[in-house]
Amino acid sequence: MNEWESYLSKRLTEVSASIESLRQESKQTEFGADDNDNASLIERSMLLQQDIRRATNEKKRIITAIQRVRSGDFGYCDDCGIDIPHARLQLDPAVATCVECQSALEHRQRHMRQQ
Repeated sequence: MNEWESYLSKRLTEVSASIESLRQESKQTEFGADDNDNASLIERSMLLQQDIRRATNEKKRIITAIQRVRSGDFGYCDDCGIDIPHARLQLDPAVATCVECQSALEHRQRHMRQQ
């Protein structure tokens, strides 16, 4: 196992534990008779669900990155195929695109939202 796979595997374990913890916390939400308390609990429940979705997406990205490490594609942009700079991988080892391709994707997404 190389250093990236080892790091990603450790991170996968951490994120999986976080998801489980968030799910347990979400299950423990009990509503009572007080509407103000219930409103706060509903808001907390919604925030927990957002956190679960965010962590689940991160888990998927990590799993995909581990697959790229194993296939030999890790460190190359999924869109254009060039090397992803080492500094970018150090910030986010699960990243799958170079800065230029990610910027182009975000530009397209912004443009689609404006229409």
